Amino acid sequence: MKKVILFVLMAILSAVTMAQNDEKKQAAYDLVSEGVKLYDSGKYEEALKKFNAALKLDDTYASTYYEKALALRAMDNNKEAKKTLEKGLKKATWGNIAMNYKFLGDITDEEGNARKAIEYYWKANDLIDNNDEYDRVRIQRHSVMYNLGIAFTNLAKQEPDSCSAHKNAALGCFYYSLHYQPTHASSYYGFYNAVASPEEAPADGGYSWALGMLGWYGFFGNGHPLIEKMAEMPERWATVNLTQAEMDSLSHNARMALTSVQESAKKEPSEYGKLYDMFMYAIPKVAENFKEEPVPLCMAKDMYEEFLYPLYAKMIREGVFETFCHVAAMRIQRSTIPNKNWIDRNDAAVKKLTDMLNKGRYFDPDVVYEQTYGKVPGPEVTSAEEAHARNEEAKLACIYYLNHYIGTEEMQKTMQFIFSWVSSSPDVTVPLGKTEEKWVAEETLPYLITYMAACSVWLLDNGTKELTEDAYLGAVTDMLNFYNHNKEKTGSNAELDRLFELGVKDFKSFEKEIRANFPKKEDLQNLKIEY
Repeated sequence: MKKVILFVLMAILSAVTMAQNDEKKQAAYDLVSEGVKLYDSGKYEEALKKFNAALKLDDTYASTYYEKALALRAMDNNKEAKKTLEKGLKKATWGNIAMNYKFLGDITDEEGNARKAIEYYWKANDLIDNNDEYDRVRIQRHSVMYNLGIAFTNLAKQEPDSCSAHKNAALGCFYYSLHYQPTHASSYYGFYNAVASPEEAPADGGYSWALGMLGWYGFFGNGHPLIEKMAEMPERWATVNLTQAEMDSLSHNARMALTSVQESAKKEPSEYGKLYDMFMYAIPKVAENFKEEPVPLCMAKDMYEEFLYPLYAKMIREGVFETFCHVAAMRIQRSTIPNKNWIDRNDAAVKKLTDMLNKGRYFDPDVVYEQTYGKVPGPEVTSAEEAHARNEEAKLACIYYLNHYIGTEEMQKTMQFIFSWVSSSPDVTVPLGKTEEKWVAEETLPYLITYMAACSVWLLDNGTKELTEDAYLGAVTDMLNFYNHNKEKTGSNAELDRLFELGVKDFKSFEKEIRANFPKKEDLQNLKIEY
């Protein structure tokens, strides 16, 4: 009896302790929130008191150390800020610890220890939670990668014997920084700075890289503290003297970029300035070799070959490159009046450039998210012409449907869109045979749409109208996996349960049965589905 009483008392005490701990954590969280508001108002000392009070209640919350370090840094006390972050890394057990490592890397790099800073940044990158909200993850990875690029650039100066390797690492980091935030001006500057030096520009394209990056840095860098330094580029490159052997070692595009900038620098400047003249003359010299359509920056595996100069070439073809040059030059040059006056007189040209960039979504980081998880579509399709015009939207709608749980208004809308598009499309044929006819019922209709979505994605990706037997197997497999995740909402279906269990237990038998069910032309059904 005593043991039972003791056990009950221990359980009660444990519950009370947990409740007290939760209360302390909440109180500490509230104090941190109050401190952040004070910090944002410039009241750093008052904010510091709130953070210290929060740590007395709960010293395991990572954000308290981060915010306290921010306040100390704002008060020019980097030494204590660093100590605070280091203490937090030992004590904190919950919250966003990744950003504490990132902040510690910032301070360490500023102290001149780039190699140690790089260790902190990689640790931060490893700790970012991919299960967190998508935009937050993207912003954090962008921030860490950009600062890694800066640290590798600094390390190149600190360790000149390994300069080339460190600068190549910096380029990779800036590339990924732009992958997550394609309009980040400082990343373009970092990229430019890493390849612009005549002594270190890599033979396979350094000059053309630098020229291309300068244009986008100017375009996005309005108000950036380093923007006016870009005006030095024509003068810097005009003094570069390479031997014939050195010139021959450059790639065609690198050589073209260097010589065209030098030729531009020798010309009498127009009223629009040297940088505008250089853009208008030099960039087309390199871009003329690129005929491919550009892809969005965040989807480009090779930023140079797939994005940078293909986009310049497209702007030239579309007749908007002159407008781009005026906008970029206006934001770089000290004297902006002539460029601004041109822009003011040519509203239609500016709109055309803006529309082209927006339509292509070349600088939209959400493109990656949508290609992975899809997008809720617009209204249903009513004609073959409309279906053809909305193929890309249909693909994203199918991807969305395959990656979300049924039962929401968005999924119902997507389901109706997919059926209307498949029914109208002249570009895809989803085979519906005797097996699929069994799925036209209230509880199985969502899974028939899943099958249609999986078929459609394959057909659109492969640019063909006819489904193969292998693709059919994949589509049915996708449908059964979708069913397994959603059957609690629709209710179980004996046939789908049987197929799913067969696939788990004996995939060879499952594959044989599904392939045997592949709809033959004489078995194709004209199914009628009503909502």
